[in-house]
Amino acid sequence: MPLVQFTSDKKKMGEFANPLWLKVLAWMVAMVIISLNAYLLFQTFFG
Repeated sequence: MPLVQFTSDKKKMGEFANPLWLKVLAWMVAMVIISLNAYLLFQTFFG
């Protein structure tokens, strides 16, 4: 997620900064991946 934060910074990226919709989409995808990883860890140790 540091990459999303970096590329969303208008000071650093200028006109090439990520738009809001892309930042929201990236965070949603990250949350899905983190949730799936947590589920797989739970299944590995307790399932």
